[in-house]
Amino acid sequence: MNLRSHTFSQAAYAPVLLFTLRARWLFIALMLIGLLGTWALAWPVPLLPLSLTLLFLAAANGLLSVWHRRHGPEHLVELGLIADILTLSELLYLTGGIANPMASLYLPPLLLAALVCSVHFAWGMAFVCVTTYFLLFQFHLPFPVPSQEPDWLFRIHIGGMWLTFALSAALITACITWLIQALNWRENQLQRAHAQQQQNEQVLSLGIEAAHTAHKLSTPLNSLLLLTDELQARTDLPAEVSQDLALMRSQLNQCRDVLWQLKPKDQPQARQQPTWLYATLNAQLRHWHNLRPEAHYTWQQHSPIAPDVCVQLDPLFWSAFLNILNNAADAGKQSVALETRITAAQTLIIGIRNRSGFLSEAQLRHAGLNAQQSDKPAGLGMGVLLSHATLARMQGSLTLQNHHDGGVYAEIRLPLTPCTTPCPPTKAA
Repeated sequence: MNLRSHTFSQAAYAPVLLFTLRARWLFIALMLIGLLGTWALAWPVPLLPLSLTLLFLAAANGLLSVWHRRHGPEHLVELGLIADILTLSELLYLTGGIANPMASLYLPPLLLAALVCSVHFAWGMAFVCVTTYFLLFQFHLPFPVPSQEPDWLFRIHIGGMWLTFALSAALITACITWLIQALNWRENQLQRAHAQQQQNEQVLSLGIEAAHTAHKLSTPLNSLLLLTDELQARTDLPAEVSQDLALMRSQLNQCRDVLWQLKPKDQPQARQQPTWLYATLNAQLRHWHNLRPEAHYTWQQHSPIAPDVCVQLDPLFWSAFLNILNNAADAGKQSVALETRITAAQTLIIGIRNRSGFLSEAQLRHAGLNAQQSDKPAGLGMGVLLSHATLARMQGSLTLQNHHDGGVYAEIRLPLTPCTTPCPPTKAA
């Protein structure tokens, strides 16, 4: 066993430090109220030594708070627990030793040390507490009793036991529940990071395969382009064949442009271009409709219609957007409804809804994390996965849900980056 390792979780260290700082102020306040009560009732307690002891604890807690804000939490829990043990031992020495019910307050610092500090420190704390507890048997001032009646000491002891038990129970319960929440949050973050890593590896694999495929297609594509040029140069072909060749040449040019998009780009920042957002969205929708004339879409902006905005936008965003739009049109019988708005935090929200179709719980749970089974004849089921990965790389998100009125609703969220250079004026809406 590594004695220098932390006993429970380093992730809980910072939350425990905040908890101890606040709990220490609460303890000092309760003790001051108790001292004022004993002073008002004229109990024979050593007010000045007790007040100085609490002043020492308050000063130590204040220094720890200031150090935490300026330099971080490292080793502050250990220093705070040492101050707690010194203060508690001094209080017990001045008020009857182990006969004082506050002796049970040794347990919460030991619990915290065992939870978040190193094994070495936790065992050292246990040794110091046991030794101090043993010494308090012999070395202490008499317990201050306000009356000579024998029942007084018993009643004070019983009441003190209840009070310290309640305080210990509250501290332990609050600390444990806080720790569990912190660890659950960390576990969720780890699961998300693991899922994100799996997705990145899958997308990287797809990218490598796409590069190999593009390389394999370039040679036959160039051959087809040359062959088409030669055929178009002939003058003895019928007009119908010439039209088919022209269409073939257009489709081949489109394939060549798609392959060129796979060429390595510069730095990611260099790919972002000043863009009029709504004008470009409108152009993308019109281009998409030209490719799919059988599809119909409606686009609704929030009223009043916001003016167009100039933003820095990665062109890959439109590929992710069109993937979702195509999926919605396929599932929604060629009918899609869009909503767009920009939040006050400069986040673009695009809602895409198709009025038919349904996603199962498993599909919703794994949407964007794995390739899904596609109903399309040549579909690979990777559109949502690629869109999800693309948006995640842009700090955006994609969520899918079944709409309460039927169909599926996809929501794209993308943080917008204001333009650092003016947008082309000709692209303004």
